[in-house]
Formats: sequence, C-alpha cells, structure tokens
Amino acid sequence: MPPLLRRLVVPALSAVLAVAVAVPATWYLATSRATGADPGPAVATGPSGPDELRAELRAQLPGEEVDGAVLAEVESGAEAETAVGLAPARYRVHLICGLLRRQGDRSAEVSFFLGTPDLSWRVVLPCPSTPLTMAQELDFTGDLAGAVSLLSEYTEARPAWFVLLLRFVPVAGP
Repeated sequence: MPPLLRRLVVPALSAVLAVAVAVPATWYLATSRATGADPGPAVATGPSGPDELRAELRAQLPGEEVDGAVLAEVESGAEAETAVGLAPARYRVHLICGLLRRQGDRSAEVSFFLGTPDLSWRVVLPCPSTPLTMAQELDFTGDLAGAVSLLSEYTEARPAWFVLLLRFVPVAGP
C-alpha cells in the first residue's frame, strides 16, 4: 500500500471502527441507566376542574337522598362567612374535603369554625379526605329554625386550592 493511501485509509478505518464500537456501548449504557432511573414525583390523580371536584365530593357524602338534607360549601379563598339556615330538627353533619389534581401536592389540613347561636367548634380535617361525620349532632328542635355559620381559618399548612362540603342530614327520632 502506498504511504499516502496508508495515511488516509488507516485513520478512516480507525474512526469507523471506533464509531461501530461506541454506538452500541453508548446505547446499552443509556438504556440500562434509564431502567433504574428515579421516575420523579408522582402525578396526583383526581379531578382537573372545580365543577368536576364538587360533583365527585357530593357523590361521596352520605345523606343526599334524605328529605331536608342541606349542602354547604366552603372554598379556599372564600373570605366571607358562609351561613346556612336549617329547619327545626336534629342534624348529623357529614363533611369531606378535596383538592384539584396537581403535580407534587401532598395532604394538608383545612381548618374552619362552625358555629350555631349556642355553640361553636374549630374543625380541622385532612385534605383530601374521605367522608367524615362529626361526633356531635346539632339540635335545633326547640328553635323555629337553626342557623349555622362557617368561617375558614387561614393557616400556612392549608392546601393551595380546596373545596370543603358539609351536608346537614336530619336525624329521625327523639
């Protein structure tokens, strides 16, 4: 082989051989590292819009089919007090809290004040939550009508956007 041809062919063959070996090795390393890679934070599942969230929460609360059941809502960012009027009766209070779907959101707590003319409670519950029932029933049997007020308590631990639903269900019997 002439010296000029040797100077051109030898480096060209070396380069081709290096590429032929490097590409499969690189591909193997990339695929083996990808299978053991950390997938990152999981995407939370759940409703993507406020109306979808409200419908999902309503469906989970018990007592919808009971005559006289009253639904109240507290939404994050609601600065005004929510008032609910109830007919004379005893009521069981069911509540649930939900979040919109967001990546990286974790459970938080929502706190609010629930008050009647005679009593008040500070209620703290996880959000998102499953349906919960307050231990104490509200008794408006001696009153012409019952008034309940709901006021959000703003804390740093509360989630960015939540919906809290309360269903007041009349209790039959004495």
